[in-house]
Amino acid sequence: MDRFKTFLIYIRNGLCFSFTWLLLMLMEGAAFSGIRAIEVGFLFKVFLMCLYGAVCFAVCFTDFVFRAKGFIFRLTVLFITFIPVEVFTFYKLNIFAGKGTAWEWAIFAVIVVSFYITCLVLDKTKFKDKGERYTKLLNEYNRRQQNE
Repeated sequence: MDRFKTFLIYIRNGLCFSFTWLLLMLMEGAAFSGIRAIEVGFLFKVFLMCLYGAVCFAVCFTDFVFRAKGFIFRLTVLFITFIPVEVFTFYKLNIFAGKGTAWEWAIFAVIVVSFYITCLVLDKTKFKDKGERYTKLLNEYNRRQQNE
């Protein structure tokens, strides 16, 4: 039951953080582009995307589903499950409509992939022990906070 409670806490915190941050960014973008209103249906779709992202994050980074997997495995699963849905939702909501050429998107994709490969290399060479130690200490801290 404790693992399920932690899972739900991650979903709640992730949803609150991501929806608030994305909503603030959308409002800022609307203000600069002269848009005076944001539709409720649009907000609901953004909320659903954030909820999906929070569930993906909770599945990947709690031990509710994956108990003995490392950070890179969890990060890879998160990327595979969330990034395509996020991009599709942004296009469906016309957030990026008319923005950027295919060449610019290709450069962006190369940058994202190169950062991911950099994370892989660093994790496998320099930070494997430190990452495991940090994760263990973070989990202990979270358990103490929940017990208080």
